[in-house]
Amino acid sequence: MDKVFELPVAKMKAVLRRANKTALAADIWTKKGMTESFLGMIARFYDPETRAMHSMTIACRSFPPPRTAVRVNELTMEIMKSWEIPPFEIAAYKDLILRHGAFEKVDEQEEQVVQVEQEDFSEDVDVDHEIDRYLSFEDECEQMFTERFNRHPCSIHRLQTAVRASEKDTLLKPVLTKTRKIVNTRLYELKDSVQDIMSKHLKIRCLTPGEWVTVGFIIKLLDKFNTVTDDFGAEKTATIHRVHYSVNGLVRHLESHYSELISRITGRRTNSNR
Repeated sequence: MDKVFELPVAKMKAVLRRANKTALAADIWTKKGMTESFLGMIARFYDPETRAMHSMTIACRSFPPPRTAVRVNELTMEIMKSWEIPPFEIAAYKDLILRHGAFEKVDEQEEQVVQVEQEDFSEDVDVDHEIDRYLSFEDECEQMFTERFNRHPCSIHRLQTAVRASEKDTLLKPVLTKTRKIVNTRLYELKDSVQDIMSKHLKIRCLTPGEWVTVGFIIKLLDKFNTVTDDFGAEKTATIHRVHYSVNGLVRHLESHYSELISRITGRRTNSNR
């Protein structure tokens, strides 16, 4: 741990030791796009000096799969050890994720909340002169975690976890999809020149007017895919709640243009036969 954090951490440990009652809450925090998950740990405790409840973020550990209850317990014990918190001093251990079913395997016995009365340690540590400075530091820490990590309801994380579990490869490659749209758009804009090059210089069969109409519809479809790709990637939005909406819009787009495309192609073929 960097030396710059040694003094603040020592103060936080001192305040935790003097706490009359302590409760731990665990939750899973996830980066946008589901690139990485963390196990966050928050300590809530009663300070007999200020006669107020406090909430302190004490950990944010990388939490790769499998996200089992056993793994949560192991990380929790590691975090408590690093903060010098004996298990018997915890009044309650509450795992928020267990209640929302985001784990792959849950042991019912681990859902039990154990409550232990703890004696008052307020006089064991001489930190009275540090209380005011600590409260200010606590606000700074909370602000730092709030700015760096976006916290969302567990139901959203459960949905993201299900999507990740079912996919093996990237659903859509954003760069490839957008590049195809740009290239095809430019191709369509220069279709007269393209026709001339293909017929006179490359001696390749030109696209028929009906095929150029199809290219135009492909461009519209790729343009629609750009929006869907952004929503699937979940990079511009914090969650994937827009995926269903985007896919629905894509289907409606195809349905609305299908009959028009067929009629244009059929009409051009009829005219060419004449």
